[in-house]
Amino acid sequence: MKQTLEKLQDTQLLAGSEAYASGLTIYKLFGSAADAGIPGADAIYDQLKQRFAGQGGPGKRADAPEQ
Repeated sequence: MKQTLEKLQDTQLLAGSEAYASGLTIYKLFGSAADAGIPGADAIYDQLKQRFAGQGGPGKRADAPEQ
């Protein structure tokens, strides 16, 4: 029973990690689209920004290139 619970927890952790990575990719795409002036992209980016606020360090966009 303990082994089954551990496998379930591992699966939940992996699924959460994959969902976060996918969401971050979408966030970056909409950030780029907003920068490019694609109509409506800025509104979606602003909504996603609330979810990812504080994840990329102070004052950096998640998709900003390292300098």
